[in-house]
Amino acid sequence: MYKVFIDESGDLGNSFLKDDTNRGSYWFVLSAIIIEENDVSNIEAEIDGTKEKLKKSKYFHFADDKHPQRNVFINKIAQMNFRSIVVAQDKMELVNICKMAQKDKLNFQEIFEHVVTILFKEFLYMFRNETTPISLELFFEENNKLDYNKIINIANNFSKNSSLNFKIYTCDKNCKCVQIADYLAGAILQALDEDKIDKQVDTSYVDKLIGKLYHCDPRPYPNIARMYMTRLIEGPYKHRIKLLTSHVYGKLEYDKQGWTRDIQECF
Repeated sequence: MYKVFIDESGDLGNSFLKDDTNRGSYWFVLSAIIIEENDVSNIEAEIDGTKEKLKKSKYFHFADDKHPQRNVFINKIAQMNFRSIVVAQDKMELVNICKMAQKDKLNFQEIFEHVVTILFKEFLYMFRNETTPISLELFFEENNKLDYNKIINIANNFSKNSSLNFKIYTCDKNCKCVQIADYLAGAILQALDEDKIDKQVDTSYVDKLIGKLYHCDPRPYPNIARMYMTRLIEGPYKHRIKLLTSHVYGKLEYDKQGWTRDIQECF
């Protein structure tokens, strides 16, 4: 059995269409930390030990923690035993999805369901060579704006024709392993989304996690966090796209249309 802890970074709104001073995030990032059940208690002990070392009374939260605390916890995360899947949704692509659905915009629930559906597809791919049934207990950080019954329906649909059995739970920010998912999502969002004031991105935290995110495994599925970009775009994002996808998708080339990838190497 695996326990999976899921958290997000960025917002689920459509305010990215507004001017820079009032906009939300251009990206929405969902990260899943996949831990074998026997390893959970060891990882929780490592988190407790790191909190004690920092004399930290509250849970770890990327957005609230200061740089020294982030550095210590990220260094610890890089040494932990887990696998991860990261879905990074470029929200500008949602404009095209809205057009196809003949809608003005998607609501919070619809955006979350869209990203979660991608996540479940990644679960199927990660465990595609397994022949015996696998139980995955998924813990989402609770959000009162979301209807988790709809997430359960999505999970049930993916379970029908696969060896995976999903169980869905919610938890709060005090859940220790969710804090890892929060940090992973936060670090990646900061490497993708420009700061509203200085228009810069910060890849320093992702740099510390590269060994964890992109560690290749000789098995058919690499033991990495697969960055799923629904649209590889041009402009100031180019260096970030290359940083976050080159180890995942293999061959990447740049042409007049922007970064392109060999689909056969991806799937």
